[in-house]
Amino acid sequence: MSFNFWMYRAAPGLGPFTQWPGMLAEDLGPRAEIRRVLETLLHSLKWISGEGTQISGEAIDPRYDSAYRLSLHENESGAVCFITTTNHASPQTLSVIMDRFSLNYCCTDFGDFRQPHRCDDNWNVVNP
Repeated sequence: MSFNFWMYRAAPGLGPFTQWPGMLAEDLGPRAEIRRVLETLLHSLKWISGEGTQISGEAIDPRYDSAYRLSLHENESGAVCFITTTNHASPQTLSVIMDRFSLNYCCTDFGDFRQPHRCDDNWNVVNP
């Protein structure tokens, strides 16, 4: 089963974004700047589509040696507020993205929080 990891920056102590009454994620910056930074972090990243408030690309995860999809989601003002990957991205890849953009949340489509910094390659918690 495929699902997404949603990475974002928001005030500490919030519940998952799936339960928010409105947009609470902070602006990460303009699409062009976020794309540029991601291209330097993820050398295999190739942008494949961009419609409306979402742009998507594909990359190869070096830990899993498999492809995953990455998407940027913009808010109403046009700033990127979420970076998502499919679950084919490793915890290490998510940690690199989160560190670079100072993101403090990683949540699944189902509203489950994940802590990639504390997990091994199989998502087993190793640093509680």
